[in-house]
Amino acid sequence: MTPTEMEEAIRNLQLQADRIEQFLPNLATRGELVAAIQDAKRHAAILNEATRDEIKLLAENLARVEATMATKEELKAAIGGLEEELKGAIGELERTLSAQIGQLASQIAPLARRRKN
Repeated sequence: MTPTEMEEAIRNLQLQADRIEQFLPNLATRGELVAAIQDAKRHAAILNEATRDEIKLLAENLARVEATMATKEELKAAIGGLEEELKGAIGELERTLSAQIGQLASQIAPLARRRKN
């Protein structure tokens, strides 16, 4: 290698060393990395615990809501009972109305005969 080539190689090495020196202050040390990892673990543990509490609260609320909800079978039974009550009430009203119409008809018949005469 000639002296000029060696000088060029040294300049290239110096440029590379300068670039590396620019990046070194930005790199974290091992201790900083460990501290950052520990902070991240603590933060993850806090978030995990908060999430567990929220899930527990949701589960409790869901259980409370489910306890107040009727099942499909319960609703069918309740509707069936109401249907029977309504049919009975409607039947009774029909009988009462029919009787009242009969009474009115018997009262109107003599009036109609009088009018014809």
